[in-house]
Amino acid sequence: MNLFQIRRMWLLTAILFVSLYCSFPLKSELNRTTGKIIHREIYTSGFSNSTRYHVLIKYIYEVNGNKFESSRIGYMRFFYSIRESAEKSIEQYKLDRPVTVYYAPKDPEESYLEVDD
Repeated sequence: MNLFQIRRMWLLTAILFVSLYCSFPLKSELNRTTGKIIHREIYTSGFSNSTRYHVLIKYIYEVNGNKFESSRIGYMRFFYSIRESAEKSIEQYKLDRPVTVYYAPKDPEESYLEVDD
């Protein structure tokens, strides 16, 4: 098996695991509030021949008088192989700007900036 086949098998296994064992709420099952971006950065991981670029967004929001901070953008964390792709992704999140935060009604600490319909 070559490296491409190993990576492909790993990806398919991860997709199967997520679809079987993880259930993510639909947008219609979440409440929304307004939050504010307080931090954003691109950081790297990996080795010299396979650098990965990660987007970190931190935001604050309030639900029923309780303040929360989170860094979850979507249901899963993704990384980029090309820095320009990470830069394009982070561009929509400006510091000190309002954002829509989707949160679970029963657990407001569970929040996301991007959710599926």
